[in-house]
Amino acid sequence: MLFLYGGAGVEQEDSPGKAKNGGNMDNLPLYTHIRHAMQPTSLAAFKTVDLPRREGQVFECLKKLGSAPNEIIAQALGWKINCVTGRVKRLREKGLVEFAYHAYSQEGIKVMCWRIKCQTL
Repeated sequence: MLFLYGGAGVEQEDSPGKAKNGGNMDNLPLYTHIRHAMQPTSLAAFKTVDLPRREGQVFECLKKLGSAPNEIIAQALGWKINCVTGRVKRLREKGLVEFAYHAYSQEGIKVMCWRIKCQTL
């Protein structure tokens, strides 16, 4: 039998409550005890990320822009740049945004441009 836990499969022996590696499965969250195969659409919904409102706005802005530095994202949203940088960092930590390329700002400063990871579209 296969259990989903954090996106990875864990094989289980015939005895209930024990994993093949000897670990106890009883302390896992309830949603990990999936005992049947899931349809691809159900699995996609299972893995969706619920973002806080402002992070979601940054994510949607990057979707529309394609790729952009923090400064352009801030201008597009009508925010100050310090409202964008932390949210981009959290989106990167969640694996939703990645580095795209380097560019130069109007002041000639080298900046990093970000894009949405292809798997999350």
